[in-house]
Amino acid sequence: MWTGHVIPKGWKVLCWLRYVHTDPNNFDDPFCFNPDRYDVNIFQVKWSGFQAFGAGARICVGNMFARTHLAIFLHHLSTGYKYVELVLFLRTGFWLDSHFLSFRWELVNPNAEMEYLSHQRPADGVEISITKI
Repeated sequence: MWTGHVIPKGWKVLCWLRYVHTDPNNFDDPFCFNPDRYDVNIFQVKWSGFQAFGAGARICVGNMFARTHLAIFLHHLSTGYKYVELVLFLRTGFWLDSHFLSFRWELVNPNAEMEYLSHQRPADGVEISITKI
C-alpha cells in the first residue's frame, strides 16, 4: 500500500520522468526549453526533481561523463554527417547547407511506429544508414 492505494503483488511501478521534469514544484517554467537548468549552484537545485540519471540526489557517478560524451557525439553528428535534406526540411522548415559535410545519414525506416512507455521513442530503435559522400 502506498498513500492509500493498494499495489497488487507482481505489479511494476514506474516513475514517470516526464511528470517529474515538468512539475512546477521542481522547476520554474518547466515547459521552457532550458538545458542549463541543472548547471546552477548545487545547493539551489531541488535534486528530487532531477531523475535523468536516477536516484535524485544520489545521481549516477557517470553523470558528467555521459553528458560530455553526448555533447561530443552531437557535435560530430551535426558537423560531420548529413541527414537526408528533405526529411530535415519537413521536420524543421529549413534547408541544411551541406557542401562542407562528407557523410550522409538517413533513417532506414522513416515511418517507424512510436512507443510511449515510459517515454516516446521509435519502436525500431532509430536505425540509420551512414554512407560516405
